[in-house]
Amino acid sequence: MYSPKTNMKYLAQIMVKTHPMRFGDRFWSIFDEVIKPDLSKEPVIFDLGTGPGLFLKDLRERINKAKLYGYDSSKEMISVARNINPKDSKIKFEIKDIAGKSFRFPKKDINLITINFTFHHINYPVPLLEAIRCSLGKKRGFLLVYDWIRSSLKTYLEFHQFLQNDVSPETLYSRFTEHNRYSPDDIKWLLSENQFNVIKIEKLTDMHCLFICR
Repeated sequence: MYSPKTNMKYLAQIMVKTHPMRFGDRFWSIFDEVIKPDLSKEPVIFDLGTGPGLFLKDLRERINKAKLYGYDSSKEMISVARNINPKDSKIKFEIKDIAGKSFRFPKKDINLITINFTFHHINYPVPLLEAIRCSLGKKRGFLLVYDWIRSSLKTYLEFHQFLQNDVSPETLYSRFTEHNRYSPDDIKWLLSENQFNVIKIEKLTDMHCLFICR
């Protein structure tokens, strides 16, 4: 799923560094308003492309009885996630290629499936969306997609200058083409076309947008 040239150690560091900015008060306010009230007392939650596992760590603190699963295709990312989260944590991390056509969930009636900053990596997301649709709870299941959306090159470069990351201009230009894969309308259409009811769309920055579906 990741580009073969991706430096996983560096990417994990960047994800850890930017996590508070990406998952700030506004994100959690929407989560608490739209999703949390409809979750069961012991919800089953899968985070796809979990990276260093910080999002599941946040959920563990907010929903103490949740059963949490984190999948990532990178063994380096899973290793970081297991190190960040306490050994007695109920979060289960596994190496899984969610972009593979044979991917299936081990459970049905899942309460929440999240895809954070990973959707743009998937060249053909239709099989994954089908697997998600078949495994979500029919009455109380949510899909949350939070990802990069198209922005101007100027905005994208200024954002990374603000982060003060030691990244070459050549690398940023290459990442720009990856992160600008979808517009908000593209993602909304993809979700609707694959039989999801999009109930919430929120641009959290000029480059990041949140989609919540039933």
